[in-house]
Amino acid sequence: WRNLQMDWSKVPENSIQNTFWNSSQLLELDNKVAVDLSRVQKLFGTSIENTQSLQIKDFSRRMKQAKEFEYILDHKRSMNVAITLSQFGQMQHEDIISAIENSDLSILDSDRIDALLSIFPTNEEIEAIGRYQGDVN
Repeated sequence: WRNLQMDWSKVPENSIQNTFWNSSQLLELDNKVAVDLSRVQKLFGTSIENTQSLQIKDFSRRMKQAKEFEYILDHKRSMNVAITLSQFGQMQHEDIISAIENSDLSILDSDRIDALLSIFPTNEEIEAIGRYQGDVN
């Protein structure tokens, strides 16, 4: 068994001078109260085997989820597209498409147009997307 980590920090002894924590009242209380350490461990502890088992199960679940995705573009290209589209803030893709179709210069300044041109799909990417038969959502 091991105890779960608590986000507490130890108080330096010199900062508890002349407080309840350093008084004779605490010593008297300490002599009167019996602490059942096995109960504390049962309530706040976890077995090492359970922790390791949970970590393995979590890793397996994450690996299974990662395998469920099908990638059409390579990772670097996908990241570049995502970064470029993030320049449009919280705009929906439909709004970006509408701005392009309507030549909306209030949204499409020269920097954004250059950025969009840089992520324009290649012929190979267009073919790969066309061949894709999986879920598009």
